[in-house]
Amino acid sequence: AESSPLFWPVVIFLIATGLSILLSRDISRSLTLSAPLVPAVLLFFVIADHFQGPRHVRLLYLTFSTVGLGLSLAVLWRAWMKDWSVPQGWQGWISEVQSPILIVPNDTAFLAAVAPLSLALVWGDARKSIRVLSGLSILASLLAVSVIRSRVAILTMIGSMVLAALLLRPRIALPLGLGIL
Repeated sequence: AESSPLFWPVVIFLIATGLSILLSRDISRSLTLSAPLVPAVLLFFVIADHFQGPRHVRLLYLTFSTVGLGLSLAVLWRAWMKDWSVPQGWQGWISEVQSPILIVPNDTAFLAAVAPLSLALVWGDARKSIRVLSGLSILASLLAVSVIRSRVAILTMIGSMVLAALLLRPRIALPLGLGIL
């Protein structure tokens, strides 16, 4: 891990994060909001130290696509259990999903950030099963973001998907982007 040029900056960031948690007024809330940093840092070190070649990148995309599908289905399940209505105090509703990634409704922007990785698999993987899983992940993410009605997540979804399409398939992306506008 120390071979990565970002090792020490990441360590310093984690120390600063730990100090900010300890010095905050509400330590348990700060800890809850900072919890997603742990898997992110671990993921960084796994990628920095062990990834070699496109196969590993595709597996990472597939992992993110699967996580996005799982979180989206959890959000959709909660919505279905609530009769697809947005109840009073709906900011607390997202916490019923019981995910450290989805704490507030705008956290569904994570799904929008993962969707372009799924799109890359839909357009770039030879195996039909992976393309189908990735397509389902995109569809479920679109539905989950729509149910939550987070403007940040919706705009991120539109922007990230159009940008990914532009990079992956420019001839398709231009009409798609103009059509959305």
